[in-house]
Amino acid sequence: MDSDEGQNFAKAYWNMITDFTGGDMSMLPRLIELGRFQNTDHKWKEVQDIANGYVEPALGVYFSRLGVDPFQEGNKEETE
Repeated sequence: MDSDEGQNFAKAYWNMITDFTGGDMSMLPRLIELGRFQNTDHKWKEVQDIANGYVEPALGVYFSRLGVDPFQEGNKEETE
């Protein structure tokens, strides 16, 4: 997760999210809720859980290195 490859992934993934939301971090809770796929079949949920097992730690390291917490109200991350 903290490899260059993992951090490049995290940066690209986060940039995609900020592009999608237009930087509106108030949308994050709803996106997280949608990402839980509560009413999907078991196999799809297993695949999503595997993906989240990589994405979440990679983003955690990425945010830690940036010194930001996008889940704190009023915090806006600047993208390069």
